[in-house]
Amino acid sequence: MSVSVSYYKYIIYSIFCTLPFLVSAQTPDKIKIQKEDAVYFFQVGPKSDTISANKNDLFYLKFNGTLRCNARIEVVNGRLFKTNNDSIFQLKKSTNIQYEHYFQDSMFVVNKAIPKDKKRDCRKFVSHINGAIDGDGHTITIQIYNLNSKETLLNNTFYYR
Repeated sequence: MSVSVSYYKYIIYSIFCTLPFLVSAQTPDKIKIQKEDAVYFFQVGPKSDTISANKNDLFYLKFNGTLRCNARIEVVNGRLFKTNNDSIFQLKKSTNIQYEHYFQDSMFVVNKAIPKDKKRDCRKFVSHINGAIDGDGHTITIQIYNLNSKETLLNNTFYYR
């Protein structure tokens, strides 16, 4: 049984035509952000406005530039937890409690100014309780705002199952 050369050409042509689609379908392991002073917040895994424990409760939270040092994150009925990656956080339900999260400068010293020649490096993730909330606790609201400009950067509400 003999296979013609044109058959092999067809197979090779088919592979090269479908290869770009297979490569583009892969999910990226890293996110590259070029823009300064930007905030990115989105779910890892299936996207939905309903969050289920250990299914779609992982989020990317990426800050660039000086915004990381000036931003505050308020979470109603939930709390963000650090993972092994400093830009991926897990959202867990905490009914009727509001948490505040922020990134603190590693050189922060109470009542002492940071030297002007030092670049701010806000890597330490800090969480604390910001009060109790009335309600049924079935929704989680995440608000990210800039302390300096008082501008709301993001305001999302999710339903928790």
